[in-house]
Amino acid sequence: MANCPGKTFGKGPSRVRIISFSPRVSLERTKCLRLFMAPVLEMEDEPSTMGFFSRRFLETRTEMEWMPWIVAPLVGAIIGYVTNTIAIAMLFRPHLPKKFGFFQLQGLIPKRQKDLARKIGEVVGNHLLDHKDLMAAFESMDLEDALGDLLSKGLGEKIAELQTMPLIGAFLTPDRIQGLKDGIVRSILKRRERLFQALEGQLEKNLDVSGIVETKVAAFPSRELEALILGVARRELRAIEIWGALLGALIGLLQAGLLQVLR
Repeated sequence: MANCPGKTFGKGPSRVRIISFSPRVSLERTKCLRLFMAPVLEMEDEPSTMGFFSRRFLETRTEMEWMPWIVAPLVGAIIGYVTNTIAIAMLFRPHLPKKFGFFQLQGLIPKRQKDLARKIGEVVGNHLLDHKDLMAAFESMDLEDALGDLLSKGLGEKIAELQTMPLIGAFLTPDRIQGLKDGIVRSILKRRERLFQALEGQLEKNLDVSGIVETKVAAFPSRELEALILGVARRELRAIEIWGALLGALIGLLQAGLLQVLR
C-alpha cells in the first residue's frame, strides 16, 4: 500500500490513504485499489473512518430503502381518516356560531338550516304532497262511519243532557237517537260531491304545505337534527371515514413509488 500513488492522512491505525487515479488507469493502480478495499469489506463492527462500507451499514441502508413503503402509506391513511372524520363532524358542529379572531365558525347544517328547511318545504309541497293528495285521501275514507263516530262524540254530551229533561227525555229513546244520527249522515252523504268540492277549494286556498314544512324544519333543534341524520346515515358516514384512510394509504404508496423512481 505504501507504493500506491496518493496521500496519507492521520497517524497510527486510524490513518487513511487516498489513492489518486487518472483517466489512464494502470494495472498497478488497479491492484492498489483491490488491496485497499479488501480489508475494509471484510470488517463487520470494527470502528473505522471507512465504516460506511461495513455490513451493518448495508443492512441499515436496506431497511431505510423499505421505510418509505411503510411510513408513507401509514401517514397517508392517518391523514385521510382524520380529515374525513373532521369534515363529517363539521357538518353539524359547532351548533352555535363561535368566533376565532376575525373568523366565525359554525357547522354547515346548523348554519344553512333555514335554507335547507326552505328547500325541503318546496320539495314536499310541490312534488310530494299537495291539496289533491289530501282530497284523494279524504275520498278514500269510509265517510259514513267517520260521520257516525263524529256525531256520536259531538252530540253525545248534549243528548245525555236532554235525556235528563222529563218531556224531552221520554222522547229521546235509543232507537230515535240512532235514527236521528242516520238521517243526518244520509243528508250529508247526498251532498258529498259538493262537500268535497268546497273542501278542496278551501285546501287549495288556505293550505300551505311548503310553508308548514319549512317552519317545522327551521324550528327543529340542531342537536336533534344531528341525531336524526346520524341515526339514518351513520353506516354511510362511517364508510366515508374508512374510504378516506384507504385512499390516503394508496396515495402514500404512490408517493413512495415515485420517490424510488426519482432517486
